Amino acid sequence: MKKLNTFLNILMGSFFGVFVGDLIANYRNYQQFHEIYDATNSAPWYYGAISSLILFIAVVIVCVIIKLIIRNKAKQ
Repeated sequence: MKKLNTFLNILMGSFFGVFVGDLIANYRNYQQFHEIYDATNSAPWYYGAISSLILFIAVVIVCVIIKLIIRNKAKQ
């Protein structure tokens, strides 16, 4: 059970890192190609990171549910 808990913590941390990295990459891309980005794309610069945020939230919800199930089984 402890190994699964550690794995879930690592998984959540990894997806958080992916979200932050994607956010930074999108912002740097926007700063570097500001004129081209504004001319070709009507969406704001952070729009690309929204998909990473949704994925991160989904993974965290699933991991927390699994952790709660494990905690309840351990108490019984």
